[in-house]
Amino acid sequence: MFGPRTEAGVKWLQTRAGVPADGPWGPATEAAYRDLAKDGAIWSDGGLTTVRSVLRQQKAVNSLGYTHKLTEDGLFGPQAETGVKWLQTRVGVTADGLWGPDTETAFPRFSDGPNLTVDGDTGPNTVKALQRHLMLMTGTKLTIDGAWGATTTRALQTALNQGRF
Repeated sequence: MFGPRTEAGVKWLQTRAGVPADGPWGPATEAAYRDLAKDGAIWSDGGLTTVRSVLRQQKAVNSLGYTHKLTEDGLFGPQAETGVKWLQTRVGVTADGLWGPDTETAFPRFSDGPNLTVDGDTGPNTVKALQRHLMLMTGTKLTIDGAWGATTTRALQTALNQGRF
């Protein structure tokens, strides 16, 4: 939810980024943030170290196949929040609509892709790819660890029963 504390945080960031501190995260804030972030900007006074910009959040949601494709404009509103919640459900973290450390850590396991060698071996990389796919298809929370176990088997059975495989 975009409340007073979030607005204060955005205003703080806007001040640090050199744009008008008006509160909403709009195109000027997005552009200033991206300029700072592309160089790995880190503020040493305990401030911002890593934040995924709204535009990158929108791109991430769309990259996982969100059916209500978000407009990639860098504006955070109700649709972007709903999209982030959808993504969070898919990657197995709390669906609160806030892209925080848990979401940032979980997302790459899904976005990086499996990069499989087609060799007929059912090794850990193949199982990880299957686990990612099953989570996206069924919403089942799985640990993407490459180990074939009962939870992975149940998720596969669920996907087969639902006709999603």
